[in-house]
Amino acid sequence: MDGEMIAKIVFIILGVAILIGGIFYRKKDHDEFNEGALAGTGSDSLLAFVIIFIIGLLMSIGPWWVTKTIIMIFGITFLYLGIFLI
Repeated sequence: MDGEMIAKIVFIILGVAILIGGIFYRKKDHDEFNEGALAGTGSDSLLAFVIIFIIGLLMSIGPWWVTKTIIMIFGITFLYLGIFLI
């Protein structure tokens, strides 16, 4: 197996996992995330802290169905990358 095939497999697996996570994302999960959002990131890196802060902020201010849609779009994007582009 060459590197391109390994990259395809990784992108397809990530896409399927993210898509399944998006399908099973519930309003209860969103509400639980909002209660503890940004309480502690546990990261020592400034860049990681900023990225986690931005993602947490975007997920906490949007309705649950918008977050679910965004997660599913990311999953479909990874599947597309794995199947067609790489």
